[in-house]
Amino acid sequence: EPTASVFDASAVSTSSAHKGSSALLERSAPTADLGGVLEDLRSPAILEALVASFVDPSTSLAARECSALARLLALVSVDDSWLGVPRGGEDGLATAIVAAEELERLYQAVHHPTHSWLVCMGNVTRLQHHAVTSFVGLRWLSTIVLSKRIASHDLLLRMSQPMLFVFLRGAVDAHPLQARSVLGVLEHMLTELPYLELRGTALSEGLMGDVVTGSRLQSAQQHRLASGCMIASMLVYLSVEHECWLQVFRLVRSTAAAWETVALRLFIDELFSLVRTPFSPCFAREVARVLASPEMLEACSMRPA
Repeated sequence: EPTASVFDASAVSTSSAHKGSSALLERSAPTADLGGVLEDLRSPAILEALVASFVDPSTSLAARECSALARLLALVSVDDSWLGVPRGGEDGLATAIVAAEELERLYQAVHHPTHSWLVCMGNVTRLQHHAVTSFVGLRWLSTIVLSKRIASHDLLLRMSQPMLFVFLRGAVDAHPLQARSVLGVLEHMLTELPYLELRGTALSEGLMGDVVTGSRLQSAQQHRLASGCMIASMLVYLSVEHECWLQVFRLVRSTAAAWETVALRLFIDELFSLVRTPFSPCFAREVARVLASPEMLEACSMRPA
């Protein structure tokens, strides 16, 4: 499709567009000649590279470079530029200007020289007003905070922090079209959890001074279980509140072997406590496929604690 991109959306809504000064609008206004350039920038490979350079902690951008990249990311996400619709052009551009300002605040948050990742995440959670900022924040979470390059010990501790799930829920609530990105983060966590171990009993240096879940006496198994249960609850929330049950069921089936049995049981218990009969044929078929997996049959056969 001409406008297909990793945003998974036609564009950012202009419903919350902010009116910038007429001088700034005139100076920043794109011309019709930019249409092809913007389409190229929306290709997944190019857009991912731009976002990666924006959130990469090893990359330090000068103030002018940060501002320029923020404006570029905001511009390619705005509907009037995206669709080439002349009506409401100033509103769309005003949205891009305000989104760029929020992106610059996000850059400062994730590149803070002294804040731990947990403090940074608390700041990023409050920067969800524009879809492009939310999208970049999710990419920061998946590629930096939960990077496979992080030590196993630290990664396990990070995945068991409730703040992470507060951030994910805020992202999808503010911008429902981000559900696909949120599911991608959860899938990444599910596939990595079984292989993560704690190194002794010491807390990660990146968590020092922050409020964290549990105590240093917790085992790796307890951290995995805590994370798995929060993932299960988040998937139920996406299924019920955002009607993503088809994608969620497919994710659960494909990753069932990586789940803790208790977390699988929690997923089923919470799901059927919130959905009511009669089920649609499609829902019934898909949930039956989930229940038929060996891992789910074992979880369902467990007696409640």
